[in-house]
Amino acid sequence: MMVMKQDIDAALARLAEAFPRAFVLEKYRPHRPLKVGIAADIPARCP
Repeated sequence: MMVMKQDIDAALARLAEAFPRAFVLEKYRPHRPLKVGIAADIPARCP
């Protein structure tokens, strides 16, 4: 299965909106590492 760049960009934009301190669209912007247990938070915040 091939993932298109536009799909990756859309997913990253959604993650950046839900978790702005951990995910950024511009890699030079300040961001923090993910927390322990983030795997459970992502589906809850991005249904």
